[in-house]
Amino acid sequence: MIHRVLIGLFLLAAPHVVAAQAQLSGRLLDESSGRSLACWGVFLLDSAGTTRDSTVTGTDGTFAFALSKDAAVRLRMHQSGLSDVLSDRERVGDGTAMSRTFRIPLRPDSARRVEPRGAGAASSLVGSVYYTFAVDTLGRVDVSSAFLVSASTPALARRVESGLARMRFNPWTKAPDQPCMRVVQPFVFSRTP
Repeated sequence: MIHRVLIGLFLLAAPHVVAAQAQLSGRLLDESSGRSLACWGVFLLDSAGTTRDSTVTGTDGTFAFALSKDAAVRLRMHQSGLSDVLSDRERVGDGTAMSRTFRIPLRPDSARRVEPRGAGAASSLVGSVYYTFAVDTLGRVDVSSAFLVSASTPALARRVESGLARMRFNPWTKAPDQPCMRVVQPFVFSRTP
């Protein structure tokens, strides 16, 4: 009995050895403007390409993952309507903290691109514009987060940009810990005045 008590006291007094966690953090920026990319999905992939964890970037474009062991990982950055971006393989060791900035090219996902019908050179009011922006919990466009992805003409891009602040969407309420949802919105102009 005394031996059990002494062994128990020894175990309580012994310093606990805890494996040091590694941290991988970063920030997503638009490649052309340098602006932060809020509300992007970031997926942590293991060496086999399997998703092990995921998160969403904050309003400043930052994200972080805690890794329980030494690992070789890749990140997949995702935004609906845009082409995914896959990072280089990174090795993150136990107890280390790694931070990287990723400059993301905003390219429409060609599989989802909608082309306007009847587009021709006859009018500058025929074509398409793709904007990406965050929608807040009230359904409003966060104009400071808006990026022009592509436009058939500068005139169409200006028309869409001038109306962004007045647009309303269904409010983002899916995850209370996420302040917004980023969308890629196509605007198709197919009629002449």
